[in-house]
Amino acid sequence: MPRRTSLNSRGGRKTLIFAGCDVGTLTTKVVLLKNDQVLAYSIVPTEAKAEQSAGNAMNQALSNAGITLEDVKYCVGCGWGAGRIPYANETESEMRSGAAGALWLLPSVRTVIDVGGLFTRVAQIDQEGRVVDYVMNDKCASGTGRFLEIMAEALEIKPDDFDSSSLQGSNPVHITSQCSVFAESEVITYVNEGAEIADIVSGINNSIALRTATLVGRLGVIEDVIIIGGVAKNLAMVKSLEEKIGVEIKKVNHDPQIVQALGAALIAEQKAD
Repeated sequence: MPRRTSLNSRGGRKTLIFAGCDVGTLTTKVVLLKNDQVLAYSIVPTEAKAEQSAGNAMNQALSNAGITLEDVKYCVGCGWGAGRIPYANETESEMRSGAAGALWLLPSVRTVIDVGGLFTRVAQIDQEGRVVDYVMNDKCASGTGRFLEIMAEALEIKPDDFDSSSLQGSNPVHITSQCSVFAESEVITYVNEGAEIADIVSGINNSIALRTATLVGRLGVIEDVIIIGGVAKNLAMVKSLEEKIGVEIKKVNHDPQIVQALGAALIAEQKAD
C-alpha cells in the first residue's frame, strides 16, 4: 500500500500531478490531475478497511497513468473514510469536494444533486464553488446506490440493468414505501403477483427520482443543474428526475461517480500552490 511519506518527500514544482481520493461507502475513487486535466482515475469497491480500499484505488490510478506515487505532489481525501487514507496530506468535506468538481465540469452549475451509496444531497453553489445551502436525506438509504443494490438482488438482476432500455416498462408499478426494507417487500410482492420485471424496474427508477425530486423541492432549483454520484449513471432515473423537477439536468464529460475525487484533486492543486 502507498505510504504517506512518499508524497511529502518531494519539493518544489517539478511534478504537477495532484490527487484526490474519495473513500465512499460502496466505492472508492481516485483522480489524478496534471496541468489541470484528468490524467487518470480509478473506481474500486470499498472494502471493510478503508486503508486497503484507498491503496487499491491509488495503485490502479497510478498504473493507468503509468506513474508512481513519488510523482504525486499533493493529495486531498474526502468521503466517510477520508481520515484513514494513508497517503493523503489532508482531508476535505464531501460537500466542498463535490462542489469543486462540479464547478470544474460546468462553470455555470448552481445546483448539484449528489446521489451516492448511502446518501443523497442537494446543494446550491455560487460562481466560486462555495456551498450556499444544502439538504440531504435522513439515515435511511432509500433512493441511493445501496437501495438499487437491494432492489437488484430482489429482482435477480444487476444494478446496471436499471438503465437498460429493454427494462423500461410502459406500465410502471408504484413503490410507496420510504424504507428500503419495506420497498424490497413491495418489489417481491409485485414479482409474486406476476408483474413484468420491466414495469418493476421503471417503478423503482421513478421511486428514486421522486425521493430525489422531493429533496430538490425542499431546497429549490437554480440553473444550471447537474447530478453526480454513482446513481447518476442510471440515465433512466435521471430522465424521470428531469420530468419531476421540470428542469434539464446538464450532461458532463466525465464519469459522474468520480466528481468528488476530482474536486478533492482540484483542492489539492490549490493547497499546493
